[in-house]
Amino acid sequence: MNVEELLKRYAAGERDFNGLKDDVDLSGANLQGVDLSGANLSCVNLSGANLSQVNLSQCDLSDIDFTGANLSQANLVEANLSSAYCDEANLTSANLSQTNLKYAQLIGANFNQANLRNANLSNTYLESADFRNADLRGVDLENSHYNSSTLWPEDFDPKSYIGFWYGD
Repeated sequence: MNVEELLKRYAAGERDFNGLKDDVDLSGANLQGVDLSGANLSCVNLSGANLSQVNLSQCDLSDIDFTGANLSQANLVEANLSSAYCDEANLTSANLSQTNLKYAQLIGANFNQANLRNANLSNTYLESADFRNADLRGVDLENSHYNSSTLWPEDFDPKSYIGFWYGD
């Protein structure tokens, strides 16, 4: 399935693209500014895609591949990104409030100025991620992993979270 077919089917009311996961490879696709809110894109390959300013609120994005994707200024409010692959993804100024990122791999991801208020980042891999100037109020970081290259907002102490693991 290509971008045009996805958008056509979405516009026709289809929302569940999970069963098509082997047929949906949108790596490198340009979906800038597109509204796909409420869609099930679980297991879809969007690595390297341009998803800046996209609306993915309330989507099922579990097990999705966002490796190296541009999600700057994306709306991911209340989305399910559990077990997602987001290594080196650009989430600058994205809205991830109340998003489920449990078990996600976020190594080297850029969350600078992102809204992660009340997001679930438990059991995630955060090595070398950039959270500078991010809103982390109410975030759940239980049993997550980070290292000395992980960048945090000023006055944020990741060691205050029980079960938060540090290692280089």
